[in-house]
Amino acid sequence: MKKTIRFGALILLLVLGASIFNSPVQAAGGGGARSEDGFVPLFNGTNWDGWYLKIRSGDAEMAKRVFTIDDGMVHIFKDLPDGHELNTGKNDTHGLFYTEKKYSKYILRFDYKWGKKRINNFDQFQYDSGCYYHVVDDKIWPTGIEYQVRFDHVKNKNHTGDFWAGGMEWYSGTNNSFIRPEEGGKLTLGHGGEHLALVTDNFHALDDRWNECEVIVMADQYTIQKLNGQVVNYATQLPFREGKIGLQSETAEIFYRNIRIKEFAEVVPAEKFMNKTVHDVAYPYKFKFEGNPLSRLHSATDPDVQVWDGVVWMYCSQDRNIKSGVHKHHYDAMDGYHAFSSPDLVNWTDHGEVMHSKNVSWGKDGWLWAPGSARKAGKYFLYYPHQDKTDTWRVGVAIGDSPAGPFKDTGKPIAGITGIDPKIFIDDDGEAYIYNNDGVVAKLKPNMIELAEKPRKVIYASKQVMDDDTRNFKEGSYMHKRDGVYYYSYSNWKNKEHQGFYAMGKSPYGPFEWKGPMSPRPQGAQDHHSIIKFQGKSYYFYHIAISEYPLYKEEQGRIACFDKLEYNGDGTIKMVKHTRNIPLPE
Repeated sequence: MKKTIRFGALILLLVLGASIFNSPVQAAGGGGARSEDGFVPLFNGTNWDGWYLKIRSGDAEMAKRVFTIDDGMVHIFKDLPDGHELNTGKNDTHGLFYTEKKYSKYILRFDYKWGKKRINNFDQFQYDSGCYYHVVDDKIWPTGIEYQVRFDHVKNKNHTGDFWAGGMEWYSGTNNSFIRPEEGGKLTLGHGGEHLALVTDNFHALDDRWNECEVIVMADQYTIQKLNGQVVNYATQLPFREGKIGLQSETAEIFYRNIRIKEFAEVVPAEKFMNKTVHDVAYPYKFKFEGNPLSRLHSATDPDVQVWDGVVWMYCSQDRNIKSGVHKHHYDAMDGYHAFSSPDLVNWTDHGEVMHSKNVSWGKDGWLWAPGSARKAGKYFLYYPHQDKTDTWRVGVAIGDSPAGPFKDTGKPIAGITGIDPKIFIDDDGEAYIYNNDGVVAKLKPNMIELAEKPRKVIYASKQVMDDDTRNFKEGSYMHKRDGVYYYSYSNWKNKEHQGFYAMGKSPYGPFEWKGPMSPRPQGAQDHHSIIKFQGKSYYFYHIAISEYPLYKEEQGRIACFDKLEYNGDGTIKMVKHTRNIPLPE
């Protein structure tokens, strides 16, 4: 930021129409989905082949201490002490590591996270670094376009994604931040200096989590800057057609990794890259049920559903795109929960994300799978399976004062239980139980965040059934009660015809009498269900994965559905019938 930048004369071309921001989102394989096809490493993680180092002082040996290769990453300021030249005005270790080659039309991706050391003019610019591209000289600071990487901890404000450049055409609002034109952004011609990024909370600051940055630049036609998959800045009519790429050392310790690039022979239209993501939606978002799928805007999977004070509440996890170098499978990237509510199952409100993995101090980035929920003594509890930093699945609890959140993590997982798919059942006497993989149950203490006993195995069927790989428990324990009967249910994803199974018993622990299947295999996904009684009728919630929805599709893009659930005269459950595009089941 705040660099001295020179710019040549510009010939202003016609502005790209705002229609590029409104391009239709593709379905399966398109939309928010993002591919690593065609990318090659720009930094090999071993040595400086293809790069060179430069700092303000010109001291080549000091530059090697500023830029260190550490376990495949670039670790900036590793070999300098905390407080080096802090606020002295010298700033001799300001610098960049530059590519030897120039680039023109490409997508650049890299990850970063902040360390703890504070260096140089930290008090002035806080946690500050950045990536320069289209660099036409390599002075400190260079002439080019900067993707700002910065966090102002004093104001708790993100600046990652800001532009530093001049002469570009750019859209902004009254707060001088990027805003899409269809949302009120005004065109500014030849705007110079700082161009603030879109205001978003889709970033990691000082939590030891990685962010993914993306620059999509096509010669002098346009540049798009993304942060964690979200478009946060966009400009046209660039001052340069090509240049080197460099990443900065500035005011704070920082790590860079997975620096990779994909080049193009011709200019690719901007609309290919400008599609919105779930982060661009304004919440609360209201919609009507038009038949299954219920959620058509973005992924809403693993529904856990409650009825509180005559309102249906649904908590869902989210399928996310993989972050390269962080996740191996797209399930690993699931990083947050959304809350939905409806007074009548027709009119729905998506309250947005009510919890994110970045707010769990003891866990990893992602790995937030199917949630459970409960209410007791005026508090709302969100139970979540999450991998801790030793890769062990634990069960955490977050608490809120409202069913719409926000939910705050208690700071540690529940002791004495591991695994995934927590389900909370509160009996008529007020006692609460947690069901979890691998098919266990335990009573909770009145505080709802500790076990009152050791988990015990649920014996839901005969040994023959429990040993049968296509009928036994695999995941997704669930408990509901009707007319004094306890219904223990679960999912078996290996069964190609039916995946929801159940048993009936006389207590939360059993013993249970196995009854068999109650629901078919969902389209494109595995069964994960929740059962409620609302306004005198029962409903079965589950998820599917289809090509045409959701609109903002990431990876598998599973989405919630619900259908009616009916009982026979003897209390057994009739087979659920999955429906599509049919209004509220009668």
